[in-house]
Amino acid sequence: MWTGRIVVFAANLFVWAACAFGSTRLNSNIAPLVIFVVWWVGLVPVSVLFGNVWRELNPWATLARLTGAPAERDRPLPHWLGIWPAAVLLVVWAWLELVYPAAAEPRLMTLLIGLYSLMTVVGMHRFGIERWLDSGEMFSVYTGTLATLSPVEVRATADGRRLGFRPPIVGVTRITWAPARVAFIGALIATVTFDGLSGSDFWATRDVAAAERLIERGIDDFTAGIIGLLVTLALIVGLYELASHTSARLAGWKRLREGARAAATFVHALIPIALAYFVAHYFTLFVFQPQDLVRLASDPFGTGADWFGTADHQSTSSSSRRT
Repeated sequence: MWTGRIVVFAANLFVWAACAFGSTRLNSNIAPLVIFVVWWVGLVPVSVLFGNVWRELNPWATLARLTGAPAERDRPLPHWLGIWPAAVLLVVWAWLELVYPAAAEPRLMTLLIGLYSLMTVVGMHRFGIERWLDSGEMFSVYTGTLATLSPVEVRATADGRRLGFRPPIVGVTRITWAPARVAFIGALIATVTFDGLSGSDFWATRDVAAAERLIERGIDDFTAGIIGLLVTLALIVGLYELASHTSARLAGWKRLREGARAAATFVHALIPIALAYFVAHYFTLFVFQPQDLVRLASDPFGTGADWFGTADHQSTSSSSRRT
């Protein structure tokens, strides 16, 4: 286990170094491709097929362990906080990836990776590694949510933790409830929905007209993108909450709290939908763009090097670049 953790930790340092010292020319630095495609999108099939591997290999947890952070602490997170930290960070990540115009700028990524690493390690030292992985480390909550679909799980037994197997998908019914669970899963669906819509002719036609109206009111395109993302998120989560509360009322549950309980009870049904959205939207991206790794592996910093003799490799992804 520690071998895998050290390898992932070293890879994380290498990508951070590419951000900090590599070229800022478009498609000349390996870091944006690794972060936004290989890692972010690649975590989905890895988690669904093999379970929550990311949680076990998490480089920030490795750093926290190496700096003496305890696995558990007596200091609990407030119950009402739930996974709100992860849910908020997921929306911030979506904003950075889908709205912010220079998200793949290496020097900006250097700063953001550093700030996130500091925040995460501090959280693990204060509240314990396991508790922060459960609630505050957004990528572990993300992979843990998707891993409920996996046939592979880690089980706690009297003799320690063991690898186990189960029928695929049934794990979603065992997902633990926590405040913001609905918001987090709704955000998974909403961000992919927004990404897909924002690139469609339907959106483009209406986006121009909407942008003109917003500009007339003194709102620029960047702010309009933020509004579009938040409206999409509110719409997806709002429709689910409305359906849940309607179902509760039809069952004779009149109190608002009972409607919220219905929303929490059925939220696991949204996880396969989130996976379907990811596959439909990111499949071609994940198939074609990583081909550029052959070229970038020889010159990861964009300095003109040719470590493996593949710096001139041409891939079929050149027509579908994203980062």
